[in-house]
Amino acid sequence: MDDEIYYLPEYYYWDYETPTSVGCPFGGTFSFEISDEGESFTFDGCAFSDGFVMTGEGVYNYEEDLFTINVTVSGLASGTLTYTRDADYNLHVTGEYDGDAVDLSE
Repeated sequence: MDDEIYYLPEYYYWDYETPTSVGCPFGGTFSFEISDEGESFTFDGCAFSDGFVMTGEGVYNYEEDLFTINVTVSGLASGTLTYTRDADYNLHVTGEYDGDAVDLSE
């Protein structure tokens, strides 16, 4: 999902001024705009892959160089997940998915 966002043409070529909303490949919308912290994101039923629908918010904090997304997931299974990517590109997903606890790091 992180790569999907980064390489969206609307995000990749974004002017960092205009609030923008785009359709996700498998339904819903993804919106982004500048915030006091850096960039803010909104997922409204957004699915970058079939069966993994996200609704929630996120932020890319420029000062901390930290990308965080908090979403409720539905589709093939449901749950609540938090995704973080830090300045050293360490990835972490925590929460609950399909009734199971999730704690993944890369």
